[in-house]
Amino acid sequence: MDDKWTLHRDLLIALRNWRDCLMHLWQEGNREGLHDARATAYRLGVGAGLIAQPGTRIAIKEARKGLLAGQAAMARQQVPQDATDPCSEAKPLLTALEEALHVEPSWADRSAATEP
Repeated sequence: MDDKWTLHRDLLIALRNWRDCLMHLWQEGNREGLHDARATAYRLGVGAGLIAQPGTRIAIKEARKGLLAGQAAMARQQVPQDATDPCSEAKPLLTALEEALHVEPSWADRSAATEP
């Protein structure tokens, strides 16, 4: 259970770091760390998805898709210059993932409690 909690925490941190790197790119043109942040978020997302309940797996995929969409829009210069947050659409997806991950350990607790 501790390993699962650690993985979930690390995944949330990695996704938020990816978002922060995108914001630095948008605000300052600084790409430093973007590739590593995205790669780490993917790696941890795959690991968490392997042991997650279906709803959590969907939330992981949606959060990733939201960040990728923001990054792609930035790369194609489809984000308005006056936008303050090119990743604004990813924010509710990250929040939904965080909520799903908070519920996830309780599923494990219930399963353990019902085992003979």
